[in-house]
Amino acid sequence: MKDKPLKASDIAKMAGISGNEMKRITENYDTVIPSRLFGRVKLYEQKAVPIIEKISSMESSGKSPEDIIRECGGKITRKSTKERAEDNIRKNQVPGSGGKKQASISKKSTVPPPRTAGASPGADDKTAFLELKLTKLTNRVEKLEKELEDGKKARTDEREEIMKLLAAISDKLNTTGEWIDYFDGAFNEFISRQDEFNSGTIEWIDYTEEEIDLLKLPFWKKKR
Repeated sequence: MKDKPLKASDIAKMAGISGNEMKRITENYDTVIPSRLFGRVKLYEQKAVPIIEKISSMESSGKSPEDIIRECGGKITRKSTKERAEDNIRKNQVPGSGGKKQASISKKSTVPPPRTAGASPGADDKTAFLELKLTKLTNRVEKLEKELEDGKKARTDEREEIMKLLAAISDKLNTTGEWIDYFDGAFNEFISRQDEFNSGTIEWIDYTEEEIDLLKLPFWKKKR
């Protein structure tokens, strides 16, 4: 299983050196320190840790860069004119000037300005890495916000439909209640009239029976 690539700041912590020393070592001994580029970000293999520790130790003992490169298995190559010019620019930078060159350096020089002096360790690598993470995080937040907005709209639509349904049911219940009250009143009135009719019918039947009984009596009894 391959080791996980590490950032310059991680390597510096593991090697027990400062960020500035890490930056200087990686710039001066880049050919002997195993690393890979991921876009603009340079990441280092874990086996770079003992190499950087060895370089730091040899520098402390006073060995020259050429000897250190040889002992680390690298080859001494003659720097190009551009590289030598960049080294001179770095050496001639005014402390605290934010990377501005001294007046003695020709303004017509086409050599690009060096990185800002005193920058944080692995500033470019760290910045690119953070930009990548920030972009991913921003995209994720925008996606979540859209999902939340869509969900909120869906809940609002559902709530409106439920309120409409409840209103329709309420109207039907009110109408049904009115009809029930109407039929209850009509039924009670019918029962009342029926009771009156039954009572009148019973009285009529009693009267009729009395008249029939009277008609059945002999004539002489009727006069009495």
